[in-house]
Amino acid sequence: MKNRIGIILGIAFLAAAAAAQTPAPAAPEFLPTGTPGAVVSRTIEFPSKILNETRRLLVSLPKGYDRSTEAYPVLYLMDGAQQIEMVGALARALSDQGGVIPELIVVGITNTDRERDLTFEKSAPGAPMPTAGGAANFMKMIREEIFPLVEGRFRTAPFRILHGHSLGGYVASRTFLNEPRAFNAYIAVSSSLQMEEFHWLDDVEKKLRDGDNAKTFFQLTLGNEGYRTDKAFEAAWTKLTAAIAAEKKPHYAWDSRRHLGDNHGSIPIISTYEGLRAIFADFSFENAHEWDFDKLTLAQVRAHYRALSEKYGCTMEMPLSTVLRIGQQALKQGALEEAAAFVEEQIGLRPGAPMLYLLKAGVFQAKKDLAQAMVLIEKAREMATPDERVSIDSIVRYALSPKK
Repeated sequence: MKNRIGIILGIAFLAAAAAAQTPAPAAPEFLPTGTPGAVVSRTIEFPSKILNETRRLLVSLPKGYDRSTEAYPVLYLMDGAQQIEMVGALARALSDQGGVIPELIVVGITNTDRERDLTFEKSAPGAPMPTAGGAANFMKMIREEIFPLVEGRFRTAPFRILHGHSLGGYVASRTFLNEPRAFNAYIAVSSSLQMEEFHWLDDVEKKLRDGDNAKTFFQLTLGNEGYRTDKAFEAAWTKLTAAIAAEKKPHYAWDSRRHLGDNHGSIPIISTYEGLRAIFADFSFENAHEWDFDKLTLAQVRAHYRALSEKYGCTMEMPLSTVLRIGQQALKQGALEEAAAFVEEQIGLRPGAPMLYLLKAGVFQAKKDLAQAMVLIEKAREMATPDERVSIDSIVRYALSPKK
């Protein structure tokens, strides 16, 4: 009995990623979407007065959204119907399993007229894309209608990312140059930069030099676009990246990558991964510091996330996986009161996370109150989803099985 809780907690944090925090069913005011735990958590339709049509958003929430009180950065995704499953799942994996980026809300903006919304200049009579030229209004809709809608319905942090692929990457690139402060970061994937015969790039150096783009991040990638279009894509990409690199005192951070092993359809996967990792390059304390984990203290980790919050201009919370690891480390170091206060703080932030109650059980085990520890384990079981309960029961059976 003495070591039972310690064994359970020692395994619990390893099981945290597998026993993912599944959200409660969608609130009734939203259109029903899939099952709990699906990448698309909510579907919202709204009447756009700017475009005079009904628009649809596909929203991927963090798995623990309905169990926490946290506010989250938001990634706004063009071509939402095509990209939401990949981007939403990748964002979850990097935050839930890796702890290398914060949890994100991903808002997929679905298309009604892609050629209109993702181009800036009108086409000549008889030319391809007859409805082209509506990107300015499309971005106005995002700023004036989608921002207030998303920020009014969900707990959002004041950190926005714009993600676009192909024509969407072109819109992201031009928005970075023309309205850099509309978003905190931009991911432009295999962008159709050759649009309008490169004329939009004529004054790129001046825009980069004079633009009010302090503290923004811009990621630009290019794949193997195929024989017919590759030269046009590459010429525009080369011109833009050369201008960005030539800026002697940039007010922005940026990165560019060429992936010849990926085509126009496959490159969004690696580009999204690289973009999110670059935006939040120092989010994980393990990547930012060469600390000896065995000697790591709660104070050090808290200071790391405070510094991140100052850098990004919004509160950056510790990932749950980090909370469990650091909490157990504090218990091993005998810092019981500090660990107890830390666990209560985290339960206040994530009141519906069963694994935190296992960590709290560890505090009582360390204080020799095994009866209360077992009460907390049962509480964790009661709070858990059926899949999580199976994982918890498996951990308990292992802990109680005879050991040689």
